[in-house]
Amino acid sequence: MTYIDLHSLPVQNPGVIAAIEAVRKSHNQETDRVLGTELNKATFLVPVRRVGDHDDPANQIPFQAGKNVELFRLTGPEGKVYLPLFTDIQELALWADEPTSGMVVASGLAFKMTVDEFAGCVINAGSLSFQIPVEVLKGQPAK
Repeated sequence: MTYIDLHSLPVQNPGVIAAIEAVRKSHNQETDRVLGTELNKATFLVPVRRVGDHDDPANQIPFQAGKNVELFRLTGPEGKVYLPLFTDIQELALWADEPTSGMVVASGLAFKMTVDEFAGCVINAGSLSFQIPVEVLKGQPAK
């Protein structure tokens, strides 16, 4: 059995946070370009839980062949479902009410998971709460 201790993971994305703040301050082509660059090179924490079991209180989850995990989901006020993504363990802790396990996922896979199953993703739902609609991830104008 393999355990992943999220506190020991070197997942940090200060460039993503700075780019999101820049877009919010002044949304233009340049800030969009920088945000896109930072998002494409990011690695995110995606919170998961084992189906039928509770996470270990030590913030670890055992991954075994044949055991299913499910992704946490956020439901927006309009009823659409979003994938929560976190730039680091501190951001995940701001959002989670209890110790939460997760997967480390490169941005390309995180965005593919979003396009395949969700209406979009939300980066750092406990603080920035930056929403990216699935249409944007598909390269289409946002609705």
